[in-house]
Amino acid sequence: MILVTGATGRIGSTLIPMLLEKNYKVKTILMPGDKGKERLKNLGVEYLEGKLQDSSICNTAVKDVDTVFHLGAVMFQEWVTNEITFQTNIRGTFNMLEAIAANNIKLKRFVFASSDQVYPSLKAKYSPIDENHPTEPYNIYGLSKLMGEHLCRIYLKEFNIPAVWPRFTLTIKGYELFEPNGDLSDFFYVKSKLKKLKEISNPSDEVKNLAQKFEEFLNNEGEGIYIPCDEEGVPYEVPFTDPRDVAQGLLLLLENDKVVGEAFNFGPPFSRPLDEIVKHLSKKKNLPYLKAKMPSSLFKWNFKININKAKKIFGYNPQWDVFKVIDEM
Repeated sequence: MILVTGATGRIGSTLIPMLLEKNYKVKTILMPGDKGKERLKNLGVEYLEGKLQDSSICNTAVKDVDTVFHLGAVMFQEWVTNEITFQTNIRGTFNMLEAIAANNIKLKRFVFASSDQVYPSLKAKYSPIDENHPTEPYNIYGLSKLMGEHLCRIYLKEFNIPAVWPRFTLTIKGYELFEPNGDLSDFFYVKSKLKKLKEISNPSDEVKNLAQKFEEFLNNEGEGIYIPCDEEGVPYEVPFTDPRDVAQGLLLLLENDKVVGEAFNFGPPFSRPLDEIVKHLSKKKNLPYLKAKMPSSLFKWNFKININKAKKIFGYNPQWDVFKVIDEM
């Protein structure tokens, strides 16, 4: 039996069908009111309703399992406070590991979903970022992931829980590239980015000029996408990862004992500057685009991720580059 937390997220909802196809039995913990419950019930997934912050739920959930994919966490959305991040990500991970130790559960693998925010990628000291990059997170989310890794190390040493912590970079489903009002739409869509710009209090002249440029573009075109560039006009670069590649990598972690006690970057097969991605998306969506210079304070994503360690040790082999995903959509 495999326990998957975060079962209705981008990665969990992709991983679970793959596990079922391999005839694994799967159970999960669902937040009360989770809209993905019916889909999981139809797939035959067992579930408990509760929160990771509740140690009694974790104690019940880990019984009769031999593998845990701990994907459940909150990210840095506007509604997520530091308290929520601490309780869900740090205490939730502690509760899971403590439940396994307290109940003397013998696991084949405990997979903790970490993040490139432990470096952090948004303020990387060098690029491409490998696993030897210093870990100096600057916000509570990155800290929560680094704390999770440290908890995994301690419970591996003290209780022999065979933990591994893949570090995911920005993972999105293909449809999100086509949603002008989705969670990640301000990466591409002018109207969505303009809304973000207008929410900035006491905007600088630079922000005001950029907002004016976007408004003029929208008045002429109705909607469009933009190429974010640095102050010198060089397009930023973002390693978008498809959840199918992440899920395949997670399955491979079950097959190789050399992964225990290690961190691994999970990323796309290759990354490309955003001008190439935007132009491809523009062609497929038949939308105009414009080039926009913006300081790093307005567009923080600009890095490459090194996945050679995962390739070498357990054969991680991502297939879904962003162009292939756009073509599929």
